[in-house]
Amino acid sequence: MKTSSHRLHSWMRRGGLLFAFACSAWFASAQSAEPIVLRVGLSQNAFRDTNINDAIAAYRHFLANIAERQGYKIRVETEVFPDRQSYATALNRRSNPIHLGIIMNWSYLQMPPLEAMRPTFTIAEEDLPGRHFVILARRDRSWSRLEDLQGKSLIWWELADTGVISDWVETRLGEANLPPAADFFASISTGDKPSTVVLPVFFGTKDACVIDEPSFKLMGELNPQVASQLQVLVWSQRLADAVICTRESDWPNEDFKKDILDALLHLDEDSDGRQILTLFKVRKIMPYNPEELDTCRELLARWQAVQAQRSS
Repeated sequence: MKTSSHRLHSWMRRGGLLFAFACSAWFASAQSAEPIVLRVGLSQNAFRDTNINDAIAAYRHFLANIAERQGYKIRVETEVFPDRQSYATALNRRSNPIHLGIIMNWSYLQMPPLEAMRPTFTIAEEDLPGRHFVILARRDRSWSRLEDLQGKSLIWWELADTGVISDWVETRLGEANLPPAADFFASISTGDKPSTVVLPVFFGTKDACVIDEPSFKLMGELNPQVASQLQVLVWSQRLADAVICTRESDWPNEDFKKDILDALLHLDEDSDGRQILTLFKVRKIMPYNPEELDTCRELLARWQAVQAQRSS
């Protein structure tokens, strides 16, 4: 399935809405008139390009509509955390437990251990979880290596958890014995969607950009001149996007937990589920496989080595 340049600009926002849809599978079988509390955790970096209050209101409105149609009540308590430490602390707490936590993998790997939660699902936008990132420049500039961009302007896509982009760039610079990005590039700016990142390079107002490969591919299909006039100077490995963690205990009851997790896993097998997945540019929810984070783990180790070398 092709990704879109309007992919919601926030992986976490999409994940929260998918959780909301998953709850509808439970509403259909529940027989209690009492509100069921479902607590969902999100990190603040999910909302770089949207208003937090608007996003949370959208989750609650979506859930309320589903509950009303099914004749059941549910109360969603959504918490947003400003940093990895506070998020991990909340995920581990026993009082008012968080049942579902959507975490960008780059943050997940750098969190303190999660004692009460376990990774259960990943999100796939294509056939495999994650994406490649690329650094692009115009072909007519005759640049072929990262080194050729010294003193040039760079723009990147400020999507959720932009840290993986900046840390990947810093890693590549450090491994090439080049200065940190702030010193290497003449300027660094951000765009809020793929078109505002790629087109400035296409029109020559910026020298280079960082974007995910599927978005560049789609823009090239929509405008073949973009594909023909821009070239990839640097590729990243495929880096998984997000992990969905679930609490192992402290759910209202085990049937409630099972129904939600089953609904998430089989979302693409239901006609309504496929409509939701299509709307939010997600191919499917997949069981978590630790090996899918290997490339992120490798990048993290390389990034830490670069930081250690620069500080020595």
